[in-house]
Amino acid sequence: MVRILPPTYDRTARHGLSPNITHDESARFNFLTNLNVYIGQTLSTGNSKVFKKRVEPNFNKKTGNSFKNRIQISKEMRKDPYYQFWAALRRNTMEQRQQAGRHTVLRQLGSLIKKADKLNSNKDTLKLNKETIIPNYISMVDNHCMPGSYHYEITDQDILAGANYETGLFVTTAGSMSSRGDGGGRSIVNFIKERFPKFSPKRILDLGAGIGLNTLPIAKAFPKSEIIALDVGAPMLRWG
Repeated sequence: MVRILPPTYDRTARHGLSPNITHDESARFNFLTNLNVYIGQTLSTGNSKVFKKRVEPNFNKKTGNSFKNRIQISKEMRKDPYYQFWAALRRNTMEQRQQAGRHTVLRQLGSLIKKADKLNSNKDTLKLNKETIIPNYISMVDNHCMPGSYHYEITDQDILAGANYETGLFVTTAGSMSSRGDGGGRSIVNFIKERFPKFSPKRILDLGAGIGLNTLPIAKAFPKSEIIALDVGAPMLRWG
């Protein structure tokens, strides 16, 4: 079996707002990235074997029927110890990724806020509505295991969520979204240019844009279009 290893964290692109990364923090990100790859490429395949050799036969024997839909499959898989082991690892690595990113940003949060605020002040490119109502599916859960999700603010002009997101994106995607983390946006551009070469929109709305990583390649591809990035998380937009 050939296993493709991810690049190391020092290959990520840096910019004027990028947090300083210590040796130990970089090592922590590299460990979590490779653990994600191992879980995804090796351990995940065990779920298929467990389903075919244990979960499906047991269900058929117990009920006398075959599975009708994915909901039934999910319910039975969650009872299996191997699936529980795999799911716990997946959850744990995501929690560790969030804590590693937050630790890196929190120790320099004050200086990062000052840098971001200096760039954003007196600019009409950033417009925040304080009366925005956060939807329940955002406010009631820690999306992607990020404490407070992507909208929660711990201080004035907060950028923690945005900085944490970018800092740890390499880990979450196992280094597969390019050094800038904008692989999704560039893929969208390539698809549109190939399928719709004459497409020339007046305005482009990026819904749930986050910090705008994927907004940038779209904006570069359509320089004549008005680009609007929307998100419910003020810390994400300030960082973007």
